[in-house]
Amino acid sequence: MNELDRKSSKTTIDPLINQKCRLKIIYMPIMRFTGIGLLSFFAWTALGLAAADFKIRYNQKFPCLEVMDSNAVKITDVTEGAKGETVTSGKSSLNISFVKNADGLPEVTLREAKSPLSEMEIEAFGLSVGLKPEGTVLVRFGADNKPKFEMDRTGGSRFLMADLGNLDTAAGKEVANNAAPSKNLIRCRERLADWIAGKGGWSNKSGKILGTAGDDMVKVGDLPNRAIQVGEAFQNGATITVGSNGPLLWQSGAGVFHLALPGTVFSVGKLETGSPDLKVELIQGTLQTFVGEPLKTPRASLIGVGDGVVARTSAACYQMSRASGKGATTTLTSISGKVILAQEAGGKEVASLTGEQILDWPKNSSSRALAKNSPEKSSLVALQELSKETVLIDIARDGVKACPEAAEEIVSTAVKANPALARKIAEQCLRAQPKLVSIIALASGITDLKLSNEEQAKVDALQMLDRRLAQIQQDGIDLEMKLGQVLFVEGEVRINGRQETLNAGQVLVLQDKITTSKGGRVFVGMAPGVVLSVEPESTATLEKMDTEIKEGQLQSRSAIVNSETGLVVMSIAPWNKEKTDVRVKTKEGESVAQGTVFAVNFQGGKMMTTVSRGQVSSTDASGKSVAISAGQQASPGAAAAMATPANSVEARAAANVAE
Repeated sequence: MNELDRKSSKTTIDPLINQKCRLKIIYMPIMRFTGIGLLSFFAWTALGLAAADFKIRYNQKFPCLEVMDSNAVKITDVTEGAKGETVTSGKSSLNISFVKNADGLPEVTLREAKSPLSEMEIEAFGLSVGLKPEGTVLVRFGADNKPKFEMDRTGGSRFLMADLGNLDTAAGKEVANNAAPSKNLIRCRERLADWIAGKGGWSNKSGKILGTAGDDMVKVGDLPNRAIQVGEAFQNGATITVGSNGPLLWQSGAGVFHLALPGTVFSVGKLETGSPDLKVELIQGTLQTFVGEPLKTPRASLIGVGDGVVARTSAACYQMSRASGKGATTTLTSISGKVILAQEAGGKEVASLTGEQILDWPKNSSSRALAKNSPEKSSLVALQELSKETVLIDIARDGVKACPEAAEEIVSTAVKANPALARKIAEQCLRAQPKLVSIIALASGITDLKLSNEEQAKVDALQMLDRRLAQIQQDGIDLEMKLGQVLFVEGEVRINGRQETLNAGQVLVLQDKITTSKGGRVFVGMAPGVVLSVEPESTATLEKMDTEIKEGQLQSRSAIVNSETGLVVMSIAPWNKEKTDVRVKTKEGESVAQGTVFAVNFQGGKMMTTVSRGQVSSTDASGKSVAISAGQQASPGAAAAMATPANSVEARAAANVAE
């Protein structure tokens, strides 16, 4: 189910979670997170892009440079005044200087990039930069705090591509317009070129669903049945049941297409270790297969027909129909190529079909000629054309989804390749990116293309959300967040001992006791800019949540959590320290902070506070306090704080929450 369609059993927020504003999408649902209150919970994912070695962000409030690894997990803060500080992540390292120039404005210098590859990728201030060991990048910030990049002239540094969803500079947008295309766009162009040239353009994703009538279901392992969505893929241990609304089109490997008719049940699994193709087991019903291009060894298409026999082909178009039950007759009908029936154990050939033939197995081991007016023949011919057309739609839909900045190019190219598919291409691309309705309409020539009232309401809500996120990114604090609002949930989480479904957007109240399972975790907004994370196998109670806002301005904020056992993390966006009071209490003591990120672990009656950013004061029952700075940890009232171990669970949890 789309995250945006969830109902809440408690008070909810925003039109995004209003059940009256519901967008039903069959072909490509919008994947957007709905927890609101922290920018890091919202992102469009561009699939397939290589991660940068380092990610660097300028925090104007401290000020400092926040340096993260390829997974966006914070490594350290480089404070103003640092000259030649070396930051390391795995086998990669980078030298960073952060100073002020003669005009008192920030300057950042990146050099001495060392990585296993000849060129390191760095995502800095909204742009991706390639940096070689001998290269240097100088970034000067203007009075408006916008960065200007200066590359050395030795060829040791260059712009790679711009993250169009994260640019905040006009110069960056100019670079984006002239930068090299993303890997996703290159792949999309390659697929389009192959399709136009008659070379396929197939997706490489085995088990990918290409078309569904909306009522097809899948069951994977012990998980319950659920509806199938176009674009997702099933590669091992999935059993699929085709509904009554229409057939299901999918591929078991690149260029190997299957059309499962209504009522068909089949399962998929790995053909063999390292093989890109999947083995299919027909349980009952009718499955049509078309191999778009002859497969080269070791590739092959294998479909189990029951009783230890499989149908194998490397180039054929055929249909297989099977009744349910052991020993049931399987009828195979081919119109081209060769299909071999063989024992799965040992591979001994037991029968075969070539060209236009039909075979009833195991009743007969010899095939017979297919009637010229056979309905199976016309249906299989139609499958070949359907597969080719669907691939073009799939290319356009995948491209627009991953590369919205190139939507006009992708849609217009696809429509020119097959004008008869213009409306289908436009409609499927619109379902992938509803906000681009005007661009898609113009590029496709479908002038009457438009969203339904529900879809338009959804897009309006998303655009409003984007504006809100931009404000959060600038200020770091969301004044519209409700106190006690659930921002993120995973795994089993119990409230006051009750086992109930907890959804993002629900609002908890004072004295609610949160208990997480082994795989459970929940983020709760306790005040503007204050987020609590209750980590797995932990229990904590919301003791105080308070804020004062006048004329749209934050006046004060406070939050108190009582940790009974386990690990909790508090992330506090920097603001007025004098008017911020955030505490984590245990039976052993309490830790207090104003603008920081810290974790409190309470196990076996012992409390340990770990600070990843800022400073925290931790006090024991006698009133004795200890100051804990970033990169340190201490128990309440300890004589002195100690350096946080490199493998600290608390530090990792704090970094994850902060990001």
